Amino acid sequence: MKVKILTSFPKISMQFDNVYFSSDLHIDHQAVINFGRNFASLEWMNQYIINEINGKVGVNDLIVLLGDTMMQEKNYFDFLEKLNCKKVIMLYGNHCNIGKISQVHSEKLLYHGYYLELLIEGQIICCQHYPSFNWNYQDDGSWGLHGHLHSDENNIVKEIHKYKSLDVGIDNYYKMFGEYSLFSFEQIKELLKDKLIIERH
Repeated sequence: MKVKILTSFPKISMQFDNVYFSSDLHIDHQAVINFGRNFASLEWMNQYIINEINGKVGVNDLIVLLGDTMMQEKNYFDFLEKLNCKKVIMLYGNHCNIGKISQVHSEKLLYHGYYLELLIEGQIICCQHYPSFNWNYQDDGSWGLHGHLHSDENNIVKEIHKYKSLDVGIDNYYKMFGEYSLFSFEQIKELLKDKLIIERH
């Protein structure tokens, strides 16, 4: 699977077996359990998420995290070292420590920033932490992927999600499929195939 990072300079092109997307893991965040995430303890949640990533994302796969990966100490280097896959993209969310992410020296961290555009198998994908009414190349059928909402949908977001937009957060995966896991490229492709295309604005 050929993946090109359109927002990097120079553009980066790499081959991966698969690409996975997620957001709002909130590792080390007790409050996310208090607000309803279905885990008996913080330690259980942390280990479950790491095991789920390593069980699903292969060594030669890419995982794209759309923000709010960690809370508390926010040791991003140690988090990356626990993952079996060789390459990770991390976007900034409202709970991220941008300075700490920027200082991570790891060959696994392929790209980090507020915004990301990918080209995968001819499909343009626009990623950021927050949902958006408009994203680049939307009239050509590009996808607008986001997190932040923890599966919550008000009327505005419901309208956005009529189009090729998806909350790829771990809580939205749970809402849709009954388990805390990650969305694959092919899975998103299937979920969005019949969604509307926003005409040129």
